[in-house]
Amino acid sequence: MFEIKDLSPVLVLSPHLDDAALAMCGTLDELSVVHPKHNRIFFYSGCDHPGLDPQKQIQYWKETKLFLDSVKCRASFTKNPSINSLAITAPIVDYINELTDFVNSHKPNSIFIPATDYNSDHRFVYDIASTVIRPHDKNHYIPNVLLYEQMCTQQAPLHSTFMPSFFVPINIDEKLKLWSLFETQQRSYRSPEQIKAVAKLRGSQSNWPYAEAFQAVRMTAWP
Repeated sequence: MFEIKDLSPVLVLSPHLDDAALAMCGTLDELSVVHPKHNRIFFYSGCDHPGLDPQKQIQYWKETKLFLDSVKCRASFTKNPSINSLAITAPIVDYINELTDFVNSHKPNSIFIPATDYNSDHRFVYDIASTVIRPHDKNHYIPNVLLYEQMCTQQAPLHSTFMPSFFVPINIDEKLKLWSLFETQQRSYRSPEQIKAVAKLRGSQSNWPYAEAFQAVRMTAWP
């Protein structure tokens, strides 16, 4: 059986600070027990979030720091212009080169990438990663590549082809507790009830009470 410790160290690509939290905070919580402080989240938004006023931006940053401490992850941020759903102001090659250097430096065993949906920033990060993860004779090879889902993944049939194939059993109470740290991001379409419903569905597909699901792009066994 594949054990969660086999994923570590992991690199999670998160267009905005709350994306990875919504998608896989249950998995990150499980990973925090295995390799605390070894897992990284690479953010593309800096510490901002479009649509928040300055006061809520400060609160949002505090929420993020509290979340990162809770799941024992280290965060790194793009040095390129922040990505949001309204404007992408730098060539994609700049982000590809930056992430390639980061991967070569930190040598993750697994990478988690947002699945495509109706958010252009999610699709942009997906496109960046599609180049970075390619087998290469000089760059670090990431053995395990997985896509993660959010509420918007199921709400975007025109964009998403997400097919769950890798499941991680989670503590649903802990997931909801971690997500509640993001007070500025509580919305009706990603409510605790909806989060619990998706986790229940993924659990039913994998013979667990609750689970988070991922689409395996590749999983590599070592001899």
